[in-house]
Amino acid sequence: MLSPIRRSTFLFLVTLVSGPVIANAIDTDLVSGLVSARNGLHAAERSGDLLREHAALRELLSSELRSGAREEVVRTALRTLDLSRKLGDPRAITEDLWSVAEAFARSGQSAKAIREGRNAVAMSLSLNDPGLHTRLVHGLIDLLLDNGELDEADRLMREVEDMPLYRDDAEIQAQFDVDMARLLEARGRNGDALVLLSQAQRVLTAEKHPTELLELLATRVQVLLNMGRASEAGQAMEEAGRLVAGSGDAMQRLLVHQLEHAVALARNDVHGALRSLQRIKHTDDSLRAAEDAVSIAVLQVMHDMEQREVDNAALREEIGSKERTILAQRTDNGILTGLVVALAILLLLLGASALSGLRMMRRMKLKNAVIRKQNEEIEAQHRELIIQNERLAESILGAEEKELLLKEIHHRMKNNLQVVESLLSIQMARHESPVIERLFREAQGRVRAMAMVHDMMYRYSTSGGNTLQGHFSKLVRSVLVAHGIHDRVSFTADIASLDLPEEVLLPLTLLVNELVTNAAKHAFSGSDQGHLLLALRGSDGRHELVFQDSAGGRTPDRARTMVPSFGTELIALLVEQLGGVVTGTRNEGGAFKLEFGAALSLRKAS
Repeated sequence: MLSPIRRSTFLFLVTLVSGPVIANAIDTDLVSGLVSARNGLHAAERSGDLLREHAALRELLSSELRSGAREEVVRTALRTLDLSRKLGDPRAITEDLWSVAEAFARSGQSAKAIREGRNAVAMSLSLNDPGLHTRLVHGLIDLLLDNGELDEADRLMREVEDMPLYRDDAEIQAQFDVDMARLLEARGRNGDALVLLSQAQRVLTAEKHPTELLELLATRVQVLLNMGRASEAGQAMEEAGRLVAGSGDAMQRLLVHQLEHAVALARNDVHGALRSLQRIKHTDDSLRAAEDAVSIAVLQVMHDMEQREVDNAALREEIGSKERTILAQRTDNGILTGLVVALAILLLLLGASALSGLRMMRRMKLKNAVIRKQNEEIEAQHRELIIQNERLAESILGAEEKELLLKEIHHRMKNNLQVVESLLSIQMARHESPVIERLFREAQGRVRAMAMVHDMMYRYSTSGGNTLQGHFSKLVRSVLVAHGIHDRVSFTADIASLDLPEEVLLPLTLLVNELVTNAAKHAFSGSDQGHLLLALRGSDGRHELVFQDSAGGRTPDRARTMVPSFGTELIALLVEQLGGVVTGTRNEGGAFKLEFGAALSLRKAS
């Protein structure tokens, strides 16, 4: 099972990727900045100047990062990189490669972020700019550590130690020492990590490096809790709280609340842990609500701008038409005046010519009346068109708000299930019975599996980047870590790219969780090495799930001859809910095979 600070760090990283650092209310400066950046890009595109367009794209990318956009950030970053490649500027290509890596990290696509980060570091080697190269290496190490790529992070740290800038600049050395401390902590060398953190803290100050110092304090809390020194961890947590006191950075305050929760759990302070959980949920919900509000505001502003442009074009056309009509009227009036003068002169000579002039004047008045009536009809049609456009805009915004509401439901379901998991952890700490602890751990695993399903549904609707392969790999890894056998049991996943609905994905996830838990409890209870295989394939509307362990653990077929347990009963209920057919085989290890699909109708869980 993950330690409390591990869970807090995980929640912090998820929130960091999913939302920007914004206030509880809509930031009008943020919205206006984004609108201004898009207007600047349109102007640059019309100018045909590639350098100006590249600068405008970078400004738009910066505004989208601040506004919390995800898919827009990736599109803008890739477009900026394509343009810098057309310009052939190596430095611009290097910086834009790193912007693409940051965009992929923001949208939750960690593998792509690491790949582009490696490309940026490789490009920076040819620029003869030690400062830029060191900064990109530092960022790549952070990405690798956040995603568990410890070996590559260790190799990069060894290369950094040979850089002249690292040896000559104490502040840069302190920043990399924090990274090395994170690496040592991940490998269980907490004592060595604590020494490096103490050295770095003497160099980094809150005035120059507030963000690096906060990361250092968070790592220090983790290390001290790993060493069982909860009192010192509490002091480090309080120092972090003083660092962000009065700050407008909601994300940093969220991290401090998570540190408070971890320390409270380590001290068995149930009330303190509940208070910190409430602060975490309140801050996370505020960030999510503010992000949605900014998105809606940006959509509304952009829609208003487009509508205003359409209205202005129609108004310009109407004004032009009226000017042409007025010009024609003035011309006609000039002619009429000349005719009146001529008629006045001719009146003395010809009385009949005067009567002809009067008839012409009456015709001109009638023509003017017809023109005025046509103008009134055009204005009425214009007003009707404006009303129809407003109704269409309201319907479009309503659909977008429904989509945001569905994403919010999945996010809140995931948050609530994580709260339930934390409450089970708190309750488990009050009992010393191994049997009760095992039951609580199994319940936590099932709650965690359901939370992962809602998290996947939220991320898929947000960026479309999550896959079943990553979902089940993450699930199996969390169960192995929870039972402490992840270092001696390897895992292989062969998951096809399938589009499973939520009513199938939820029971299927719970079924895999129970199978892996059963193998961890019975098949690998000793100290031998082992291996797990999970395969999911589908064709012609039918799907096949295969699970196998190399240690010959109990499968559901052999479990029928044993005393039934809650786990085996739950497996049977989940198979029935999926409407599947189970077959068991026995080669070198335990095996479980389930066939389900469109031909086997799903049943409602009883």
